[in-house]
This record gives sequence, structure tokens and C-alpha cells, in this order.
Amino acid sequence: MTLYFTEPIDDPLTGAEDFDCGVESLNDWLRGPAIGVERAGLGRTHLWRNETRVVAYITLAPHDVRQEGVASRNRYGKRDRPVPGYLLARLALDKELHGQGLGTRLLTQALELVAEASQRAAGRLLVVDAIDDRAAEFYRAHGFKDMRAVADDRPQRLYRPIADIIADVT
Repeated sequence: MTLYFTEPIDDPLTGAEDFDCGVESLNDWLRGPAIGVERAGLGRTHLWRNETRVVAYITLAPHDVRQEGVASRNRYGKRDRPVPGYLLARLALDKELHGQGLGTRLLTQALELVAEASQRAAGRLLVVDAIDDRAAEFYRAHGFKDMRAVADDRPQRLYRPIADIIADVT
């Protein structure tokens, strides 16, 4: 099996010219706004590389979640207070690597990073806005639950409690 090296996004970004996960908006985001998001401290992007190029990436960001969308056991305090957590803002794997179980490995790495971050800076939930039905099913298969509909939430928003993530990755 090929080894993939994980590293933070570099500035300027190198090796992403041929990255193609099959979703143009994810390809464009990596080659465009990703560096600006990193510089601004709004999210952290972690790259998978082989010897020559980027083959996958994940982006994580701090995030506040409206309490109305989550199960009562994951809420705290007053209902108008947001739940602190993290956003899995992007997860993309080059389409040449699809179907090999690497998406699950990439997600596992994201979960490990969130578990580690929550030990240093707290947080109760990890949320993700699935890009389509297929992605939503992928996340559900990995323990994510649908958020109840809230007027301004995206229809494919899912979440997973940090306590469950920690139990799974430790």
C-alpha cells in the first residue's frame, strides 16, 4: 500500500495542480481560498501527499452549533447559548483513490485531530455539511447523526458528539 504523508497546508501551496476529487468546488477551494483561510486562522487544512502531489485533504475549524438542532444530551445551559464544537469544513480524496477505503482512513484522521483538539480546547460536537446525499450516507455510516431541521441550517448537516469520537479513537 502506498504511504501518504500528512502535513499542514504549505504557502504557497504546491502539488495540488492535478488534484481532482470529482467535485469541482472542493478542487477549486483547495487551490484558492484554503491558503487565505489558513492565514486568517479560520481553519486548519491538513494534506495527504504521496511523493509528488496532494492526494487528499481535510479542513477543520472551530464552530458554534445552535442547540435546537442536536439531541438534548448534547446541549448545555440556556437554549439560546450555542454549543461549542468543530466543523469538518472539507474532506476530499482524489478520485483515483476512491473505492479503496481511504476515505474512511481520512475521516478517521480528522476524528483523531478533533479528539486531540477537544482535549486542549474543549468542544462538545463535530458537525459536517455533507455536499450531497452520497456524502451524507458516508458520514451516517461513520456514526454521524442528522441534525433536526433548523431554519438556517443546511439540509445535509450532520453531527457527532465529541465524547463518542474520543471513545472510538482511543
